[in-house]
Amino acid sequence: RAKAEEILRTMVEEANPALNIHLFNEFFKFYAESCNVQALQGVLRLSLSTRPKIALDSYSYSYIMEGFIRAKQPNNALTTFNLMHKHNVQPNQFIYSSVLRALALKGDGQSAEMIINDMIRNEAVIVPVHISTAMIACIRGRNMLFVESLVKLAKQKFQRLDVVISTV
Repeated sequence: RAKAEEILRTMVEEANPALNIHLFNEFFKFYAESCNVQALQGVLRLSLSTRPKIALDSYSYSYIMEGFIRAKQPNNALTTFNLMHKHNVQPNQFIYSSVLRALALKGDGQSAEMIINDMIRNEAVIVPVHISTAMIACIRGRNMLFVESLVKLAKQKFQRLDVVISTV
């Protein structure tokens, strides 16, 4: 891991700054897919400490969150989501999906409700998997009132509940 980080650091110092984000994203993606959380955190620390600072994008955060979710570390995924907000990166449908999956792992239906409401307020793209994942979070967290709201939202958005239920 240390050797890989040193290679990445050298590549960043020698590369065109426009390529740096692509380099980091490839490392984030690789470590996320292999569930190597320590290496993922090391590359994240490196990205935050380089000068000039690497401006992570929504892909970066999505890969990082996915790695934490695969490793069953939803709290780290949610911390990454907060870091993303701190760096003014706007969530996309993949980020929202990752956040809802992390909340489902935790059984945090109340936060899932807040995320869905945030998506509605920001007119984000809502797809069936968002609603079904939020339902899982709510059921695990015993937040049955919001499940009813999600059912209404699914019927409103997709005219059919079976489209949402089939994604569970």
